[in-house]
Amino acid sequence: MKEQDFIFKSQSGTGSNGASKSLEDMERGHILRVVEECGGNQSRAAELLDIDRVTLYHKLKKYGWTRTSVDREKKPDQVAR
Repeated sequence: MKEQDFIFKSQSGTGSNGASKSLEDMERGHILRVVEECGGNQSRAAELLDIDRVTLYHKLKKYGWTRTSVDREKKPDQVAR
């Protein structure tokens, strides 16, 4: 395997000030993006991320994500009651 096969390039690899993001920042962004794309469905997001649902739950809690952040983006008639 060539060295270039190990290079990971991210579109969001640098912050707005040009500084490199930490691995934790990159993980947070990726996890939150996947959860949002799944409409907040944590089971589906965990499956796509290939991590345990409980692990995802703990990471989301650590990152301060809440279900209401997804619900606010939906139209009022789409929010489950």
